[in-house]
Amino acid sequence: MEIERLDEKRKTLKKKEGKTTAEKIEYTELNTLVKKKRRARQRKKRKEGIENIIVNERDPRDAFKGGARKKISCMIKENGENTTERDEIITICQTFYKKLYEQTTPDQLTTLTSSPDKEEIPPFLEEEVEETLDEMKKKKAPGNDGITSNVMKIGGRQVIRYMTKVYNKVLKSKEIPIC
Repeated sequence: MEIERLDEKRKTLKKKEGKTTAEKIEYTELNTLVKKKRRARQRKKRKEGIENIIVNERDPRDAFKGGARKKISCMIKENGENTTERDEIITICQTFYKKLYEQTTPDQLTTLTSSPDKEEIPPFLEEEVEETLDEMKKKKAPGNDGITSNVMKIGGRQVIRYMTKVYNKVLKSKEIPIC
């Protein structure tokens, strides 16, 4: 590319000893030109990324992250050794999460306490559930049930209807189902 060619010329002039006045001026001008071209290239790339996100209706955070996730490059094995092997890193992660989710802790909040003033609480409406679901943030980790808000949103009307029934059942029975 043009920037690399100009940068090489600039580096050559920088290393040269006993520069003439013309070469010093040329070096300064090349330095300025390379910086300007790099900034312009960076602005163009950023603008294209933002336009791509707008056209494809993707998450704006992808424009600033470059759309790529960083990979784990090193992990510590159970015996204390470091590993950079991709297969071993995947195995370490799998065993960690397997142990994590196999642990059983008693659910302490299985029943709801009755309200002190004994008022009748109206049942949930599908519109309320839908509105709450729409307000939930995208790309967040799932809860204890392992279901993300994106999955519930994709389910549409049928999922909203089912969720409303479950919430009303919990409200009526005063018992939270165990996931």
